[in-house]
Order: sequence, then structure tokens, then C-alpha cells
Amino acid sequence: MKRKVIGFDKMSRRLIEAVECVYKIDENMSEPIKILLCLRYGIGDLVMELTGINALKKHFSQSHITGIGSYPAIELLENDLRIDTIVGTRQFDIKHLGDEGNNEVEHKIKVWLEKEKFELIVDLSHSPLIIKKIISKRKVNIIDTDYRIQNEYIQRGESNQKAINAGMSIGWGVYISEESVPDINLHDDENNIVREIIKKECLV
Repeated sequence: MKRKVIGFDKMSRRLIEAVECVYKIDENMSEPIKILLCLRYGIGDLVMELTGINALKKHFSQSHITGIGSYPAIELLENDLRIDTIVGTRQFDIKHLGDEGNNEVEHKIKVWLEKEKFELIVDLSHSPLIIKKIISKRKVNIIDTDYRIQNEYIQRGESNQKAINAGMSIGWGVYISEESVPDINLHDDENNIVREIIKKECLV
């Protein structure tokens, strides 16, 4: 099967479009802003998203980033300084990604959004259906992973991590190297446990 490869001109055009998108956002957001990042659902997917979270924090260094996602995956970020606030979807009684909720759930989400007043939503496509429906009707800036780019990378045989890096970089308009690898922030005691496991298993 012939693999589809992204041409230079095509990639350059999308890079320019992504940069222009961020410039338009920056022109209206010279002060620190409130960002809502809709986190990927599974633990593995969330780990691969860490490269994007790192780039997002660097780009919006003075802004407040709230991550919303599902347990147990979001436990990875509970002590991560790149995310200022972690919110679990179950606090709104949302059970799964396809959950359409009910009037009570919808009310809880709307009250929360009115209170937080997010100015930028990142990766709305990863949010549960009820949140997606509510936010899509609001006047707010939304940027999302470019899945065309991500899928093209996968089709040409690149790793999932490279594909996700490229999709986030183009879609979010922030620089993420294709070679970037996830960096999980751990406490000293957690790092010591990891070192002991590696030593015990003779992995170094």
C-alpha cells in the first residue's frame, strides 16, 4: 500500500495558518488568560499529550491552565506544575465520553463555565459530548489538534507520539518538536521508587 506523505508546501501552509491563528489570539489576549484544556481520555493518550502541555505552558507562561479529564488518567497530573487546576468530569456526574447528560448535569456545567469564564478552549474534541455541546454554543476562542496531520503521520508509518506532536503543534499553533518525548513530573520519593524498580529489573 502506498503511503501518503505530506508535501513541503502543504506542511508549510498549515504551519503558517497555525501561527496566524495564534497571532490573532495573542492580539486580543495581551494579559494572562484563563485556558481550559480538555485532556485525552486514556492514560497512554494523556501521557503522549504531555509534550503538548509542556509547550502550551511555555507559550502561555503567565496564564492559568485548567485541565478537565477523567480518572484514573488525570491522577498523573495532580502534582504537575504545568497544570494549575485539575477537574474531573465525574464531579458533574458525567459517566463517559459519549454522555449526553441531562438537565441537572447541563446546569452544573453551565454554572461552572460562568464562574470560570475561560477565554481559550484547547482540544474541545476530547471533552465528553455534553460539555462539547455546551461550549460549542458559547462565544470563546477554540483551538484543536489537527487530526488530518496526525493521521497523515500515522499513515506514513511514524510513531503515535510523533503523530500527536505534529497534530498538536499545527492545531494549537505552538512549537512542539516531532522528537519531543513525555516528561512526567514526579516527587523525589516517587523518583526514588522508579530508580529502585529500574535497578532491580536491571534496566540500566
